[in-house]
Amino acid sequence: MSNDKQRYINKEKGKQGYNQELEVQNIKSSNGIIGLAIGDALGVPAEFKYREELRRKPITNMI
Repeated sequence: MSNDKQRYINKEKGKQGYNQELEVQNIKSSNGIIGLAIGDALGVPAEFKYREELRRKPITNMI
């Protein structure tokens, strides 16, 4: 966890009604969404191509 995130969490802990489990769940959710977006972007070069075409001419870069 980055220092900025840790400082934010420590600051929030002092507030009334702070729920650490909810904070962890929010961080995990946002990390999951970011991971989903990255995975989707990495699949773009192979979209709409047949498997045979990819076997003959495999993807070697992302540009």
